Amino acid sequence: MTRLWLLLLGILLISGNPGRDDLTNEEISAFAAAIEKSAIDRNPTFLNHAIHKKELINRVIINLKQTNGIKKRLEKTIGIGDIIINNRLPKATFKKILYYKKEQTHHLIFRRYANGGLNYYDFELAKYNEKCCIVDMFVYSTGLNYSESLRILIQQMSANSRDSSSFTISGINHVNAIGQIDRLLLKNDPVSAKKKFEKLPQQLKDSKIYQNLNIQICYQLGTKEYDSAITKYKESFPEDPSLLLKMIDGYFIKKEYSKSIDAVNKLDSVLGKDPILDLYRANIYFAQNNFEKRLKALEQLTNNMPDFEDGILALIIAHISKGNYSKAHPYINRYRSETGFEQKRLSEILSLFPQN
Repeated sequence: MTRLWLLLLGILLISGNPGRDDLTNEEISAFAAAIEKSAIDRNPTFLNHAIHKKELINRVIINLKQTNGIKKRLEKTIGIGDIIINNRLPKATFKKILYYKKEQTHHLIFRRYANGGLNYYDFELAKYNEKCCIVDMFVYSTGLNYSESLRILIQQMSANSRDSSSFTISGINHVNAIGQIDRLLLKNDPVSAKKKFEKLPQQLKDSKIYQNLNIQICYQLGTKEYDSAITKYKESFPEDPSLLLKMIDGYFIKKEYSKSIDAVNKLDSVLGKDPILDLYRANIYFAQNNFEKRLKALEQLTNNMPDFEDGILALIIAHISKGNYSKAHPYINRYRSETGFEQKRLSEILSLFPQN
């Protein structure tokens, strides 16, 4: 059963009341820096230990039945480092974007970027035994707190049982389907993934967790299916904060570019400004054939994130696609000077736009 729990926790994407000894700015800054270092080192240990298990588990088991068994299982397996720091994505980055305080509670928002995919994690912090800890996290892509996601899946696995730690065969099979679908998507087999998804009970397919899964499937299937999945999600959960992130793509695939830009700007405002969003603005301006705004967005991006590989490459493409090799050369040289950048990508781009 331990292996099942590890799978469940990996799929998510990742003592009474919290300690309210107020955290100092220095402690929060040091904690954020330690998280960033753990991501750079590809080491999930710090984040796994940063969770205050007792407080998080107390949130998970609210309204669950007969929870002693479930608490023991969670204590052995719960952690977020293995979810966020995925070594299958060696170029994934995890960067602090914003600190804010709401209702006397400290929060840190981090951005995760990998292979063009964007997600944000809002960590709720507290202080225990003179240490900064994470007591929960809101995941923008799912629109759920980590504790809520775990509770929903536990309820699903123990459906029709009097004890939340007594998992039913049907419940386990339904949760296992998430992992099976995830593996099919990693193999770029969305057709098989969709067939497996459609075999699930309708009540499950209508839930937030499984609708998010359907969006991932439909993203690989095609524009029509992806549009349909996002539209259904928006109709089902119109107040969901994760819609800001989802609707950037949702409007884009409908060619509603002004609305897509609005979604980017609203998300940017919530985050207190994230420079990486200029990459998404540039993509929208490209679709609108607005070269000047595209170029301005990419120049802002590379100025604010000079070591961002995708940003430099996008600016090179913008220039050479217009035949402006002289303006592209400084960025080509910068790209070539970075040993950590994938030089094959640049070579392939340059071959598509040979210099006369």
